[in-house]
Amino acid sequence: MNQALIFKDRISLESTDHYLMINGIDHAFIKEFGCPCKRCVSKRKSANTSVSLLGLDKANGKIKYHVLFDVGMGVVNSLVDSPFLLGDNARLDWLFLSHWHPDHVLDLNRLCETWKRTTKRRGEKWHPIPLWVHKGSKDYSYNSIPLHGRY
Repeated sequence: MNQALIFKDRISLESTDHYLMINGIDHAFIKEFGCPCKRCVSKRKSANTSVSLLGLDKANGKIKYHVLFDVGMGVVNSLVDSPFLLGDNARLDWLFLSHWHPDHVLDLNRLCETWKRTTKRRGEKWHPIPLWVHKGSKDYSYNSIPLHGRY
């Protein structure tokens, strides 16, 4: 069955507000060692480019779904700091990776491991996060990553 249809069936669009949350907009090299430019010496938190699509229940303010697009360096910190995803509102339903470069996947292990720990802490059954990637990225990961098939 088409995952998009399952998604639509599970979410009542009339009772849901949809938000696009920016998790990061920084350059592939967030800060460069020894660089004196304004970006590199700034004390602000930084993260690689990433956005989240959030569905917020109009009636109770709870997050109904969270779709994460890319998870480069610093993105997990942005998710942790989001007022939308605090406590019981923290959830992760789908993950999209635009491509396999480090500035789009570097926090992937941290995201998966911390999400697994969160579900355990809540007493919920852990399940793999559905992942969408381009065919080239899928082929690369299937042929290059020795853990294929364990999750």
